[in-house]
Amino acid sequence: MNDNKQYTFEELVDNSNFISWVQNGQEASSFWTEFGQDDKAQLAIKQEAIELIELLQFSEDESVIQHHKEKVWAGIEDKTAVKATIEKTKKSNIRPLYWIGTAAAACLLILLMFKQGDTENSIMNIRAHDEIVHHTLPDQSSIEITPGSSISYDNQSWEKNREVTLDGEAFFSVEKGQSFTVKNENATVVVLGTRFNVKSTERTTEVICLTGKVKVMSNQSSKQEIITANQSATVDNSEVSKQIHSKIYIPWKEDEFSFSDVSLKDVFDEIERSFNVNISLDSKYMDQQFNGSVEKSSLEDVLHAICWPMKLKPQIDGTQVTITAME
Repeated sequence: MNDNKQYTFEELVDNSNFISWVQNGQEASSFWTEFGQDDKAQLAIKQEAIELIELLQFSEDESVIQHHKEKVWAGIEDKTAVKATIEKTKKSNIRPLYWIGTAAAACLLILLMFKQGDTENSIMNIRAHDEIVHHTLPDQSSIEITPGSSISYDNQSWEKNREVTLDGEAFFSVEKGQSFTVKNENATVVVLGTRFNVKSTERTTEVICLTGKVKVMSNQSSKQEIITANQSATVDNSEVSKQIHSKIYIPWKEDEFSFSDVSLKDVFDEIERSFNVNISLDSKYMDQQFNGSVEKSSLEDVLHAICWPMKLKPQIDGTQVTITAME
């Protein structure tokens, strides 16, 4: 540990070693016992951090403590309100667990009230409508968002928490730094610095890694897989499966669509995402298999190339496409 390091209040309360030292009774033989003794400013920050950690220590469930701590960091700006709440707590001789929990909740409420307006304004929502959208994040990481897909993230807290919520499909080029997280309803994807693609549907999430290392976790279970270059992982509800590929193929980034023994339903799902349209297909055709490559050009040409050999006819009306049998 660096004895000369200067810590901010936020860094101390987010330091796992410091938290453990406080929660375990501040043992005298620890580095943290001597920390700040020769620096009044650091000593004051240390004491303030100790008080807040002790205040939040009303649950033995680490996930609960972490949840409340994250809320504090999301809203903390005026520490005077925090200290006032802590001092009020310390003046009482009655300290049952439920009372401490109430005090902590009140503290968090005050903090969130201070920052509510700013937090709402700091949420960035980016949606791709009819074409791919290229977006640069605050750390210069970049995202290519496919038509019909969207992302959101907190611009204000980005330096502390690089987390993106994804609906649909996007390609990420992540700059090295602290943990970078992509979340959707099915899965959580964690990386450090890499290039990867995430595609989510109502039930599944597919992650393809081009470079680096990616951890893919199910939101429904504790199952996870770590994948590297030329590997993919699919999350299907609580299950996570891993595949190794001789060549990585990301359909929407290629010059052509390529399908091998793929059902028509999956083929048209890919066309829907690429052109941001809705395709209606009679259920009796959905399981028919399609093989072949189709050059990416206009929607009309792509549909003709797929439908003609299958003896189907597409009808386009704006963003609605209806596929019927040839007469």
